[in-house]
Amino acid sequence: MAETVEERRGLYWFIYFGIAMALFFLNFLPQQMLPTRLAPPDILLALTLAWTIRRPEFVPLALVAVLFLMADLLYHRPPGVFAAATIIGLEFLRSRAQDMRRAAFAIEWIVVGVTIIGVFALTRIITGLALVAQPPLGLSLVQMALTIAIYPVVVVISHYVFGVRSTLQGSVEDIGSRL
Repeated sequence: MAETVEERRGLYWFIYFGIAMALFFLNFLPQQMLPTRLAPPDILLALTLAWTIRRPEFVPLALVAVLFLMADLLYHRPPGVFAAATIIGLEFLRSRAQDMRRAAFAIEWIVVGVTIIGVFALTRIITGLALVAQPPLGLSLVQMALTIAIYPVVVVISHYVFGVRSTLQGSVEDIGSRL
């Protein structure tokens, strides 16, 4: 029996939510007893941006807002600040998704990198203006750089493992609906 577009979209919403929950769980597993100088990359941010460029309908705004607000609470960040910055970056990329699908991957990576820099910078500016305690700048820069560096890996895994492929406007999806 053929699946409908809504069923496929719902399946990918569930997959995205499941990946986010798995990432939250893995981040809370004890890996080292000593503090490290490196902050891990924000894989959820990279995944969200990659899926937004490839298939924006698989990443609903409400689900992203809830997941990133949950991440703010779980990671003891100021509630809503990183989530709001992520939503702004997400909408920036969503408005350019059609153009990004036609561009070379290097251009996409640069645009996503600038978006990630913007998300981290906006978060630091807002928390700084609110006089909220922030992590050291070096740690934030390392996390930002690692998030940008891991983006191609996230894209490859999304493409080959989860089947999130970009489609051009006017092409026909494998389930028969026009994009």
